[in-house]
Amino acid sequence: MSDRFFYALFGMDDTTRFSAGYAEENFQRIVPGMSKAQVLALIGEALTKTSTSHNDVSEIWRYSQGAADRNYWFRIVSFGSDGKVVAQEAKYFVG
Repeated sequence: MSDRFFYALFGMDDTTRFSAGYAEENFQRIVPGMSKAQVLALIGEALTKTSTSHNDVSEIWRYSQGAADRNYWFRIVSFGSDGKVVAQEAKYFVG
């Protein structure tokens, strides 16, 4: 059973807005060590890009957001100071 089906089945209100060009199957192909150019080629421009200095992360690209941060598919890609992917996160946020 897919996650989307599960949440729809139990009546969770999904307010997710994804970036233009986003595709889940391509997001799942992102692995640590990929360059920003490779990520852009796979899933396009992020909705937002945020600079940070938390742990090994220097920039976070957010590919989804929800209305008032309520019940949405959370999709982010984190980059290190070398411009390479450190991690990608995919989960369902319940607000």
